[in-house]
Amino acid sequence: MSPSPETSARSGSYENGWIAINRLIREGGTWSGHERKVLYWNRGDGQFSDVSGVSGLDFPEDGRAFATFDFDQDGDLDLVLKNRNSPQLRLLRNDSSGRNHSIAFRLQGHRNNRDAVGARLVLETATRRYSKTVRSGSGFLSQPSRIVYFGLGTETAVRSFTVFWPGGATQRFEALPTDHLIQVEEGRNEFKSVGFHRDQKPTPAKVKANVDGGKQTRSGFWLTEAVPSPQFELRGLDSSVHRLEHYRGRRLLLNFWATWCRPCQGELADLEARHSAIEAEGVSPLLISVDEPAEQETVRRYVANKGLTLPVLFVSEEAISQYSLLLRQFLDYATDLVIPTSFLVDESGNIVKVYLGSTSADGIIEDLKQWPRDRANLLQLALPFPGRSFVTDFRRNWRVLADSFALAGFNEQALTYLQHAIQISPSNAEVLDHMGLIYANQGKWREACESHQKAAELNSPPTAAIQIHLATALIHLGKLMQAEVAAERALSEAPQDPEALRVWANIKADRGSLEEASTTLQRSVQLDPENASGYYNLGVVQQKMGRQAEAVTSFRQAISVDPHQAEALNALGALSAETGSLQEAIGFFTRAITSQPGFAEAHRNLGLAYAQQDRWKEAEASLRKAVSLQPGYAEALSDLGGVYLKTARYQEALPLLQQAQKENPALVQAYLNQVRVHLALGQNEKAISTLEALLRVRPQESAAVEWLQKLKNGNR
Repeated sequence: MSPSPETSARSGSYENGWIAINRLIREGGTWSGHERKVLYWNRGDGQFSDVSGVSGLDFPEDGRAFATFDFDQDGDLDLVLKNRNSPQLRLLRNDSSGRNHSIAFRLQGHRNNRDAVGARLVLETATRRYSKTVRSGSGFLSQPSRIVYFGLGTETAVRSFTVFWPGGATQRFEALPTDHLIQVEEGRNEFKSVGFHRDQKPTPAKVKANVDGGKQTRSGFWLTEAVPSPQFELRGLDSSVHRLEHYRGRRLLLNFWATWCRPCQGELADLEARHSAIEAEGVSPLLISVDEPAEQETVRRYVANKGLTLPVLFVSEEAISQYSLLLRQFLDYATDLVIPTSFLVDESGNIVKVYLGSTSADGIIEDLKQWPRDRANLLQLALPFPGRSFVTDFRRNWRVLADSFALAGFNEQALTYLQHAIQISPSNAEVLDHMGLIYANQGKWREACESHQKAAELNSPPTAAIQIHLATALIHLGKLMQAEVAAERALSEAPQDPEALRVWANIKADRGSLEEASTTLQRSVQLDPENASGYYNLGVVQQKMGRQAEAVTSFRQAISVDPHQAEALNALGALSAETGSLQEAIGFFTRAITSQPGFAEAHRNLGLAYAQQDRWKEAEASLRKAVSLQPGYAEALSDLGGVYLKTARYQEALPLLQQAQKENPALVQAYLNQVRVHLALGQNEKAISTLEALLRVRPQESAAVEWLQKLKNGNR
């Protein structure tokens, strides 16, 4: 085992390793590749035979430990197996029909240890001599019974038995009875014996039901705390639009089903037959089909054939993903959405109960009759059995729940959970800070700044992390002086924090102190060599300093640390495009988009690379995606207008170029492309007006001055 480090430092690979292990455990992964268990038979001639299959012991579970003991006290050893996954415990009773003999010993020490651990037992018969030692463990997480067993085969007599106690004493006994448990105490010359139950007949194992006298049956599980349901917008059979918000004020039963799901068929028939009783309890069922989009006609025929009158909706990929994420957070053993699954939703749009697998209408009606009156009542329903609780407030970790949605790209739903947490605890600085991070992911820097500022005010003095996040938001708002103050406060709290150094260096770079920024970023990556963002920022600074080769090295270092570092991949793509390596650039941009599908700049750069190869269709698709991700993206609007200009789609180009100018009045290329469009349409006066508008914003733009003069002189 490697020694512990002498100084405290983050290790991304170490942390990611534990994250991967925890995911493996929670998501049903296997540590041993579903290897079946193995049982070897000692043949007595120095060799072993594999009898796993014939013994029935070759189970496929992930085994962790086993122990031998005489469960039924018949003189032969039984096995207990401990697994990591289900079934977590197996008892295998040895019911072999042979009439071989055995003898067992239970030792009790007095001078050294009571369990006689370390004692050596030597047994002699007419033909053989046996030796065993009392041990305290037999393998990984395993400890056998302290009783020591000797198999004697067909021999019916024991000549002598000698115990060598751990303290050095020796005791010898003769003429011991076989098929007995012999109890020996250290220092006493007598022994006690108890016969084995050899006359009992093997019977099949039975599991007795645990009946506590109550009649309650549990179907699904109530949540300890109501959770806002993901918002959805789904189409009905008649193509009508159904949003969750439309049902606000009504209780819902959301049932996810499919035409190919056999358990669903009986469940749907049951719900249809009892829907009047369900609705009488104030709940409206919604049947959400998860069939593939191409199977919608199959769903319509199925509904018609079965005579279903309940509302049926078609699921979306987004809805499946979001409800799967919820289930992963609700359950310790993570699982995606299984079919069928149902959710009970209250009047405020919060989930209060989940039914995994098929359930009965009667069970649902019974639940509706005991609908929780308040949070305390919901908690009582959620607990597995009645009793006194020493913990009366089970709070969900809303930040973790929000993180899972944000990482999947569902930022709005993540914010919903954090806003819900703030309603519960308005002074929770950690949640406010996290809200700021999600706003930042959306490019909403003003909202991000406000959230971080509130978090800083509530957490006095604010932590270094909050100050770092605040400084980052201020940088994006162009408030560099305020950002520098926040970054310096972070460094005063944590002078060796790599992230604080990185943010402070970015401020220095934006203010023109490139050498100071470069030095600080090098220090940051030395402190945290696995921080891909640090290498990326260093590459950006080196690029501004004209050190292109060093910048490429830093960007490549960033993606070696994190192959999904989208900004570094995008930067490498841009550098490749500048040198004319367009195919390499397209590869980098594509990787950046795969790593971060919502990265608008990478989509724009990919479109420009396609345009340079005259691949206009691909260029248009990429630029359209950039604009859809960031509607006010002036440069992408201008570039898309340029593609339409090149493909003679002039009327489509004009509104895009005009919108680009509105978003960024100083964007020269948008004006020049509009001039070209007007000239292509023969609209010289409009071309002149566009150049004059550009010169009002950029009076010294030489290309516009020269072109305007030519047009006024009658030249193009």
